[in-house]
Amino acid sequence: MANYMAITGLDYDNKRVEAGDIVSDLPSKSISWLVSQGLIVLADEVAKPQAQQKGKKTEEVIAEEKI
Repeated sequence: MANYMAITGLDYDNKRVEAGDIVSDLPSKSISWLVSQGLIVLADEVAKPQAQQKGKKTEEVIAEEKI
């Protein structure tokens, strides 16, 4: 099963996750509508941009944020 990051707090199966938590045990019937509503994203999608920026110099990252 894939890992998802919660964008907002979620309650499911007597559990609570907060924004930023990575989970892999979401009910499969709920994943598509949670994604379409923007409440969760694939954790891999979040990790890729962060990994790309780690290779850049600090000045380059700051310059990009100002754009």
